[in-house]
Amino acid sequence: PVMFVTMILVYHQQYLRLFRALSVPMIALLLGLAAVHLWLYALQFYLVLRVCTPKFLSFSVFFKTIVHGRIFSNIAPQGGNVYRAVYFKYKFGISYTHYLSGFLGFLWIDAALNILLCAVVFGVFDPTFHIKKISIWWLLLGLTAGWFLPILFEIYFRRCSFQQPRLVWLHVRIAELLSVAVQSL
Repeated sequence: PVMFVTMILVYHQQYLRLFRALSVPMIALLLGLAAVHLWLYALQFYLVLRVCTPKFLSFSVFFKTIVHGRIFSNIAPQGGNVYRAVYFKYKFGISYTHYLSGFLGFLWIDAALNILLCAVVFGVFDPTFHIKKISIWWLLLGLTAGWFLPILFEIYFRRCSFQQPRLVWLHVRIAELLSVAVQSL
């Protein structure tokens, strides 16, 4: 992480100039907001994961893995999620399926909140907003419809069956993943 930050500051001097232009109270405010955001992110993810896994996991341990995961994600995209999945598997016995179900449930709830927030913001500030002649309301309707797809997939996977052993194994894994994610809502 130190090399990564050093490289960013060496090759992108404009960030350093912007940082120098900030006042100490502004830096403190930004750091405080970043800490609150990280804590809320961790809390939301933790609450969803607690529903998806029967294993007990303290929030303080989970929060540490979120912080470590953020560092790994700066080095490799999704590195933090891989780190958390492996760490929870070996340290607490939380299966990859339960972790992934919790992660999907977290993303699903996050998407719902983002759609709702967009609807409120655009409804209040710019209800006639368009992107390339498409009303924001049609886009939000499409996103809302897409939000329900995992529920439909879960119903479909519960009803279908396969005969080939490899397909049966895959079907069981996907059905379990979807089922736990849907139940986390």
